[in-house]
Amino acid sequence: MVLKTRAFSMVELLIAMVIIASLLVPLFGALMWGQQKTELTVDQVIAENLAMRFLEYVHSFDFEEIDSGLEDTDSLPDSLFVPVTGFEIEPSVPDDYEQIEFVPEGADPEDKVEMKYKIVTVKVTWEHLGDPKEIELADIFVSYK
Repeated sequence: MVLKTRAFSMVELLIAMVIIASLLVPLFGALMWGQQKTELTVDQVIAENLAMRFLEYVHSFDFEEIDSGLEDTDSLPDSLFVPVTGFEIEPSVPDDYEQIEFVPEGADPEDKVEMKYKIVTVKVTWEHLGDPKEIELADIFVSYK
């Protein structure tokens, strides 16, 4: 009595491995693309948080104290920023203010209101995979009289 057994030949196994590998290559490419995008998103969140922390710090000053002296990031308190490497903070704080006058709705035309304002911007730059990236936030600081 002869037993017949059926097995895969080496050629069939190699063909199956090539087919499986050709299906997995695009999957690995998609995973790598997703990882790069996730890293970019994390970097953007870090940059936005750094910029928002600076703007919140500027909010702690009176309107008259907001000037270009705040642009010196070396003089900022160490507790303001968590040490993050690879990110540059570039604030822009005007010394002068802009002024407008207006009459509130329903008020007497002689009751003008003076409004002084300064626009403070913060640009945060970093590199992601060799490409320079930047994000810029701005806030308006207002004083009424």
